[in-house]
Amino acid sequence: MKLKALKILVLLIGLISITIYLLVLGGPINRTLVVGECKTEYTYFITNNRFCNFRTSGHCPDNEFEIFNAENRIGQCLCEKFESSKSTADSINVVEFINSNERIVKSYGQLTNRSGIIVNEVCKNKAELFGLLTIE
Repeated sequence: MKLKALKILVLLIGLISITIYLLVLGGPINRTLVVGECKTEYTYFITNNRFCNFRTSGHCPDNEFEIFNAENRIGQCLCEKFESSKSTADSINVVEFINSNERIVKSYGQLTNRSGIIVNEVCKNKAELFGLLTIE
């Protein structure tokens, strides 16, 4: 009888712990984004940090925010590599990265009024194209 009660208690503690992990913390998982020689880590939330955003009226990072900043850190890094080396391989990495991201292609088009990608221009405007978001 005591063994059965102990098993139930352990099960309840486990369920409560999982609930707290998912609801309160959002179920954070560290992920890594790698493009070429550039690497950045970001936090992915299983529940998209819903409870924190509910509690703070949207003042917590969600997955979209985290991925946006991770992609922009990669863009900044790729431009820094290109600016220091001016190599064709680094230029190709910048172009492939931009072409793989519709949001950045659109931002670049709006910023330069061009449809083709000029790597020197991308890196010259990296602050505008690859700026990081913050939450106040």
